[in-house]
Amino acid sequence: INLKTKNVIMEGALIEHVNEVANSPGVKGVLVIDKQGLCIAANGVLSEKHAGSISSFARTASSLEESGNPLMSIKYEKKDLLIYQSAGVTLAVLKEKEL
Repeated sequence: INLKTKNVIMEGALIEHVNEVANSPGVKGVLVIDKQGLCIAANGVLSEKHAGSISSFARTASSLEESGNPLMSIKYEKKDLLIYQSAGVTLAVLKEKEL
């Protein structure tokens, strides 16, 4: 397998995982962002236009605590935005609150 083929396989696996999360109950959007704040993958109501803001939130949270990877939760009246950063990649999931 050459590097180009390897990247296509990895990209396909990432998209498959993003779609799997996006199809989970109550999930309205999924966004994966690289360490430069650029959108790698998006699904649902979260799109590349949200990448910069979400990346900034994650960087700020990680600067508050030097150890570990932060998990942020931004709570809205009817939804929660979960943001997790690890190994230079940020994952955001927008989910409806369970009643």
